[in-house]
Amino acid sequence: MIELVIQPKIEGKGRAFAATCIAHVRAESLWPAGNDATRPVFMSLVGTDNELRPFVANLRLGRKAEMGYRGREKFEVLKSAGFQCAWQRTTKGTRVDIFAPDLFALDPGMVDPAGVKFIILPAKSWLKPLDVPLPECVPAERAEAIRALAPLFIAYLDRRTRCPLVPDPRFYAQVLANALDQGLATFSTHDRSWAREWGAGDRGYREVDIDVAGFGPGLLFRASHETLETFLADQVRIFFAADEAAPSSRAA
Repeated sequence: MIELVIQPKIEGKGRAFAATCIAHVRAESLWPAGNDATRPVFMSLVGTDNELRPFVANLRLGRKAEMGYRGREKFEVLKSAGFQCAWQRTTKGTRVDIFAPDLFALDPGMVDPAGVKFIILPAKSWLKPLDVPLPECVPAERAEAIRALAPLFIAYLDRRTRCPLVPDPRFYAQVLANALDQGLATFSTHDRSWAREWGAGDRGYREVDIDVAGFGPGLLFRASHETLETFLADQVRIFFAADEAAPSSRAA
C-alpha cells in the first residue's frame, strides 16, 4: 500500500488531498512515464468517500500525487487520457479503480489500424484453468496461469484482429504460451534484476500488489498486425500438424 498526497498548488495555502493506493499497474512500453512522475495505466484507491472524491477529481485534472513526503515518487494521470473510474462503496469505506479504458476493455469497438495492444487484469473469481496440454516451453510455475488466462486472452485477441481463430481450448493455451515465449505477450516483472524470467520480457510492465485488490496475475500484449498475422498462421500450422500426428488426441 502507498499513501498518496496531492499538495496544495501554493505551499502553505489551500487543502491537501490524500488517498491510499492498494495496487497499481505500470506499462511504460505503452504509456511512458512523465518527466518527473510515474503514469500508471491502472490504480486502485481506498479511503472514505469524502477523501476520495476530491482526490480523484484533482488527479484526473492532471495534479500529481506524491508518495510520502515531498521529493519522493510521484504519480500522474494525464487529463487528456480519458481515464475511467469504477466506484465501489461499502459500509467500511470506498474503493475506486482508475484505468485507461482502451487498454483494458474486452471489446474496443473496432480494430485499431496501428496494431494490437491490450492488458488483461482479471479478477481472481474469473480464473477457471483449462484442462489442456501445454507446449514444452512452459515452465511448471507458469502452467496454471496460462491455463487460466488462455480463454480471456483469446477473447481479447479475437476482438482486435481480423484473423479467424481456431475454436479449441488447446489452441487457446498454445497461442498464449507461444506468445509469451516469443515476447509478444509478457507477464509482470517482479524484481529489479536484469535476469530474464520466462514470459516476462517487457521490463516496462509491472503489476504492484494486484493480489491485494483481488486480481490474479495479468499480462500485456503488443504486436503489429503484420507480426500477429504471421504468428497466428504459424500457430494454426503447428496446431493442425500436432493433430495429424496424434489423431486420437481429440477423442481423448
